Amino acid sequence: MSLIDYTYFEGFINIPNTNKEEVNTFLDSEIARLEPIFLKEVFGYEFQKEMLDNSSDIRFENILTGTEFTDIAGDLQIWEGLSDPLAYYVYSYFLKDNLNGLTGIGFTSGKSENSERITAIDKPVNVFNKMGDKLEVLRAFFLASGTTYESDSLIFNNFEKINSFGI
Repeated sequence: MSLIDYTYFEGFINIPNTNKEEVNTFLDSEIARLEPIFLKEVFGYEFQKEMLDNSSDIRFENILTGTEFTDIAGDLQIWEGLSDPLAYYVYSYFLKDNLNGLTGIGFTSGKSENSERITAIDKPVNVFNKMGDKLEVLRAFFLASGTTYESDSLIFNNFEKINSFGI
């Protein structure tokens, strides 16, 4: 079972027409495709497998669903769980993969009446960077947890910020 579903895609990461079955089916397939990639990229295969196999263990439940914690500076913080960063990850790929379509004549984009085309790259970049900001809180949670999550199998990747120029 996935950590998220179509209901996560609202507000800043809105995907239109989630009330339509074909959109939900498409999103479910994208989530199923991208969730294991995200978890493996964030934690490494071995740790993410252990976490998903033992999700009722309080250590892993805190990662998956969130918890309050005191960071190393002594400030109370809240880790909201993996759902938000995962939704932002899926959304950034949704945008990237759906900006243009490949047809028999090359790449195309839809033409709308009474609309002005603007650069679409800023939105996926902002979404990806917000995902990274959310994962920074997870990094703080790991640091504050001391040896609780100490493991040779944990590979924490925070996803470095990107910009529209690719540098």
